[in-house]
Formats: sequence, C-alpha cells, structure tokens
Amino acid sequence: MKNYYELATLVRIALMLTLFLVTCAGVCLLHTRTRKRSIIENLLVVLCCIANGICMILYAADVRIIKYEMAAEPLSTWFCEKPVVYAVLLALASAGYFFYHGVKDWNYSKKSITGFSIHESLDHLTTGLCVAYEEGRIILMNHRMNRLCYKITGQSLQNANSFWNTVSGGEVQDGVVRLTWGSYPRFLLPDGSVWTFTKDVLDGLIQITAADTTRLHTLTEELKEKNIDLAALNLRLRKYRENVEELTRSRERLETKARIHSELGQALLATRRYLAEQDSSQKPPVDLWKQNISGLRMEAELQSEEPSFEMLMRVAGASGITIKIDGSVPEQKTAKKLFCVAAIEAMTNAVRHAGAKTLRITVKEQENCSHIIFTNDGTTPKQEITEGGGLCSLRRKIESTGGFMTVEWQPEYRLIIELVKEREEDK
Repeated sequence: MKNYYELATLVRIALMLTLFLVTCAGVCLLHTRTRKRSIIENLLVVLCCIANGICMILYAADVRIIKYEMAAEPLSTWFCEKPVVYAVLLALASAGYFFYHGVKDWNYSKKSITGFSIHESLDHLTTGLCVAYEEGRIILMNHRMNRLCYKITGQSLQNANSFWNTVSGGEVQDGVVRLTWGSYPRFLLPDGSVWTFTKDVLDGLIQITAADTTRLHTLTEELKEKNIDLAALNLRLRKYRENVEELTRSRERLETKARIHSELGQALLATRRYLAEQDSSQKPPVDLWKQNISGLRMEAELQSEEPSFEMLMRVAGASGITIKIDGSVPEQKTAKKLFCVAAIEAMTNAVRHAGAKTLRITVKEQENCSHIIFTNDGTTPKQEITEGGGLCSLRRKIESTGGFMTVEWQPEYRLIIELVKEREEDK
C-alpha cells in the first residue's frame, strides 16, 4: 500500500482538499440544530472533525517543509510514511457519517416546527408582519413588510416606531397615494395594490401588520358608484311619484266636476219640469237644491285643504251630522289621511242619499292593518249600491296602498275598509 510520499502531486492535492471539505462539512453540521442531537452524536462529529483536521495539517506540513527546505518533523514524517488508505477511509467514513446525519436533520426540519421553519413561514405570508420592542428595535420581520416599507418610505425597515410615524402621517414616496390617515392608514401603491396598516401593543411589544385590501377597496369604490346611480334613480322615481300624484288629483277634480255637473243637471231638469207643468200638487224640488248646495260646500272644503280630522269635524258640523267613533283614529300619516277621506265620503253619502243625522265609525286595530266600518242611521238602501265617482276614487286610493274596500247594502248600509300599517323601514 502506498504512502503519502509515493503519491503524485495532483493526488496529494485532491487528498488534502477532500480532508478539508469533510472537516468543513462537520463544522457546518455542528452549527445546525445541535440542541436536537444527543451529546454522543455531537461528540462523534467533533472527533471526526478533529481527526480529519489533524490529517490535513500533517500532510500540509510536509508540503511546507519541501517548499521552504525546512527540517522535517518526526511526527509529520512518521504519518506521511503510513499507508494513505487510512486517511482515505477516515475521510470516507466521516463523510458518510456527516451525510447520514445531515439527511436526518433535513427530514426532521421538514416535519418539525423549528425557528427556521417559523421564519420561513412568516416570509411566505401574504400579509406584512413586524414585531419590535417598545423603543422600536425590531425582533421579527418578514420580507413582505420590508418590501412594503421600501416602497412607501424609500428605505428598508430599521425602526418600527419611525416606520409607523411615517405611515400614520408622514411623507411617502412619489407614486404612492395615501387613502387614509390615523390609526388605520391605507395606501395605493404604484402597482395598483392597496395596503392597510394596523398597530397593536401586546405584552410590551409592538406589532405592525399590513393587509392587502385591494379587493375591498375595489368593491367599496364600486359601491360608491352604485349608490350615486341609485340616488339618481331615486330622484327620478320621486319625480315620477309626484307626477302620478298630480295626475291622480287632476283625475279626482275631473270626476268631481263631472259629478257636480250631473247632479246640477238633474236639479235643473227637475226645476224646469216643475215650472213648465205648474202643477200645484207637485212638490217644488227644494230638497234637491239643498242637497246640491250642501255637496258644493263640502267639495269646496275638500279642494281647499288636505283631508284632516279637524276638517272632518268642521264639515260634520256644517252638515248637521253627528260623528260617533268607537276606537282610536289611526296614528300613521297615510292611514289617518285615508281614514278622513273615507269618513268624509261616507258622511256625504249618508246626508245625500240616506238623510242620516248620525255617522258611526268602528275602528279595530289588528297586527298589520286597521279594520274600519262606517254606518249611519239613515234610510236603508232599497237596491244594490252602484259606486259613483266618490266611492271609485276612494277605492283607488285605498287599494293603491295595499288596502281593501267593501260596500254592503244589506241588512244595512256599511262601508268597510282595511288600511295597511306602514313598516318602520317604509316610513
């Protein structure tokens, strides 16, 4: 077996390089995760490193002796004369041992939670994270937070307090748009992303986080645009409703004029026939003119102001009719208005067609509606009632709000309406 002196120069260099690399590998293995390895394993690694290092030094000493023509050391000469296979076996055994434990440590790091794995996980977070002491000295920080700091301030993250002062109210880089100030600063970066920063104090430590709120910002802007469109639509609907109400009032006025014209025409025809025949046994149409005059007075009252309970009582007093109410008048504005309109119409019909002196109103409050019944002490209708302009107009008003209306003539005249109560969100 050859010794070191019998090897070629290149083989000697390769041997010493191998010993050096094996020694370095052992030192690196010692440096990583020594706490997770037993003392015996650590001791074997140290011994292998020392043995390979000594072999390399003794071989290198022979090179130095030859180069500088120095006297040979007995130990170096003795070692170099020994078969070189022992050094090769030592290097191979050490390399195999180091490789085995290196693979073992690598598998352990992939399956266990270590400091390195925690830091690696933080670097892969989609959010920025920075943890520091109260004075601002950084303990932990991931790559994303450092990149965000550089994009916003133009510098790497060195002090947490200084960084927070900048993002909460300081000057930022050109191209960065500040969207909000204060405790939750938000920025629009040149790449189009939006980031929101928050600061918390936990057990004497400062934690600064950055969340990607690009999607939320986009949805918020879309919602603002839709709200503007809805406001414009609401304005158009409001104008449309005003137009509809004006059209309805115009139709009611036209119906009222037509009804007055018809009733006055009947009175004029009756008067003309009375004057033409000059029959002393025929009664003058005085009552018919009184009814028309009374109706004209009530129509004038209706056109002069909005229907109200006070107006209802004034009209009743002027018409000489007594109103008796069993229950409470509806409180809601729309229901109260329709109640007054229905009461005036019922009172007008009671005076005009039944010669009534008393109008009875029964109000029963239910969960979702008000049930109202109008009756009078006048003469009972002889036949089924045909709804004229007043009742038709009243029906349209009630049914347009979701209510119902019924007219009964047997066994007595009854006007029944149901007024739907408004919900809180409809008010």
